[in-house]
Amino acid sequence: MGTESRSWTDEPLSAVMNYIVQKHHAYCRQQIAVIEPLLAEVSRVHGEKHPELKRIKSLFAKFSRELLMHLVKEEATLFPYIARMEEAVSRKETFPRPSYGTVANPVRMMMMEHDAANADFKEIRQASSNYQSPQDVSSDCEAVYQALKELEQDLLVHSDLEDKVLFPRAVALEEVGESHAKDPHGAPRRKWLVEG
Repeated sequence: MGTESRSWTDEPLSAVMNYIVQKHHAYCRQQIAVIEPLLAEVSRVHGEKHPELKRIKSLFAKFSRELLMHLVKEEATLFPYIARMEEAVSRKETFPRPSYGTVANPVRMMMMEHDAANADFKEIRQASSNYQSPQDVSSDCEAVYQALKELEQDLLVHSDLEDKVLFPRAVALEEVGESHAKDPHGAPRRKWLVEG
């Protein structure tokens, strides 16, 4: 758990990002849409006798709200910038500096958000006694616990792929791009004025 079976070290970053969006981001959105109403129903029906269900519902609502915003930030801002950067480096061209200065800044923020999401899920796992459904509840509770467990496992693989493969390679790529932005005498070339 926590590792992707495919090796991504030699794949273009655009391929890594497409895979992340199509497999992991799509899965997160799909599972959130399935889990939220199921968890709401289980909490409504069994929450008085099992208050941990209300706690899990609250934790999951916070997690899902923050994760959905996180996915949008990656898809709308960070991933397109990395793709533009990769394209420019492959052509040995300079690329625009984003308003956030360096790709390392949003990368650091995304990694912090991964840590926060994983911490939220650790609380969910603890509140659910490691996804062990109480015996006196409907089968829906077992189904929602299984879905939560699978989402946590995917989240670990997903954040690992970004934190250990995509983001370090993007930071290294920016450094390569910086070397292309200097003339043979070490003076910086004029950069594009367009922001990422």
